[in-house]
Amino acid sequence: MSDSEVLQLAADRLLLPSEKFSPIVKEIAKSYGFAARWHDGEMYGGVDLPLEWHFLTAALSALESGHGLYAIQGCLGHDLLESKNGKPSLEDLKSYFGQPAIDAIKLMENGTAQNKTSLWKDGILPFGNTRPAEREQKRAKGIEKVQGNPIACVLRDLDAASN
Repeated sequence: MSDSEVLQLAADRLLLPSEKFSPIVKEIAKSYGFAARWHDGEMYGGVDLPLEWHFLTAALSALESGHGLYAIQGCLGHDLLESKNGKPSLEDLKSYFGQPAIDAIKLMENGTAQNKTSLWKDGILPFGNTRPAEREQKRAKGIEKVQGNPIACVLRDLDAASN
């Protein structure tokens, strides 16, 4: 998909004319358009909403909290490596996300896309399939994994808040 096609997709979904996007909004819109296209057909577990609402909510929270471009891009792309549609290539990511966002996205990966894909049923990822003690262990490992990368720490918190 070309940059102009991705921008148009974002503009159509956000109901905004793409020619009025400022340079930073264009960067965010490209990231959003790519993530929306990549996650096309995926539903957010347990509710009747496209997965796109989850990462868009996280990105809007980053924007409202005063975080910069890379945190917003990271929120938009934080589930790309676990998509039921497979993993995008590094070259794809470099075309639509800044390197600091990509580094944070990589740290957010909870497992291989193949492992996650096996959990998908009818396009819905089930949540809450672990016991409380297991969830706490996973959270602790997740915190350990992102320490030292401020953008990944923001992504982890905003991902949890939008779940």
